Amino acid sequence: KGPDRKAEMLIQMTWPDTNLDDIDLWLLLPTRQVVSFRVREADNASLDRDDVGTVNDTYTDINGKQIVVRANHETIALRSLSPGQYVVNVQVFSARPATHNGLENVPMLPYPVKVMLTQLNPSMKLLATNSVTVERVGQQMTALSFVVNDDGTVGRIDTEEQIPFIAIGGYR
Repeated sequence: KGPDRKAEMLIQMTWPDTNLDDIDLWLLLPTRQVVSFRVREADNASLDRDDVGTVNDTYTDINGKQIVVRANHETIALRSLSPGQYVVNVQVFSARPATHNGLENVPMLPYPVKVMLTQLNPSMKLLATNSVTVERVGQQMTALSFVVNDDGTVGRIDTEEQIPFIAIGGYR
């Protein structure tokens, strides 16, 4: 039958809204498959949006005026929960200069990136939140890892252990 289309869990990443850098959210699934901007869907997970800074943060209103939305976030949805360990990493893909396309890029590296793990069913519950400080282009950090037990419940959540799995340059 396959997984239901409703989401069971969300993994959300945010970084300062006034920053123009490209920060990426990566998820290593128990099957060793990876969800990221490179592969947006695998198994039971999908990346909702790849936020690349200002490139996809603009739209044109009905009067033809360019509008910039300064909100930095990426979300991965888990449609079903397979048993095993999930690892959530963040990576600094690129950094913009102090001024880019007429916009001020603040703060400059280093700055905090926040990751939240939210259970949606049977009711919404924030399971974990963690902030990691990113410092340089190419850097990856494990924001959190968690284990889904055989009965579908979330067991151990770890915000300390670093589990690098992103190959150099963001390619896997």
